[in-house]
Amino acid sequence: MSYISIAAKLAQILENVKNVAGSKLSSYYTYENPESDSTPFAQIMTGEAEETPLDTITNEVAYRYKIRFIDINKDKANMEDTMRTLADQVLAELRKSANELLGGEAVRFLPFKVTWGWDTGNQTPSRFFEVEMEAIETFDK
Repeated sequence: MSYISIAAKLAQILENVKNVAGSKLSSYYTYENPESDSTPFAQIMTGEAEETPLDTITNEVAYRYKIRFIDINKDKANMEDTMRTLADQVLAELRKSANELLGGEAVRFLPFKVTWGWDTGNQTPSRFFEVEMEAIETFDK
């Protein structure tokens, strides 16, 4: 398991969400701060990795990721409905048994912490939510 393989699995999960009939996700990126012409979009954000201290038995490492979903729209009520629907679609995909261990990439995959927010600093407000997750793997020396 690596940053590259985890990001690839998360991108596949987002592709599955995007391809579902009635999907609200228009595009996704494997990096932060993309310039996107279509919304809502997602960005996979790389997080920390942490090994279990003083542990030579299990040799565990935890990789943390966030996926941020963003919609920009002047119609706040419509934007809220879109984002709630998208959150339900994403969580349903993450809960599928095929994604429980990131397709075999992790020994444990611990989603979800979902946080919501608004960015009102621009002319057009944006609504976002983030899904935080942790993938745990063991490694051989």
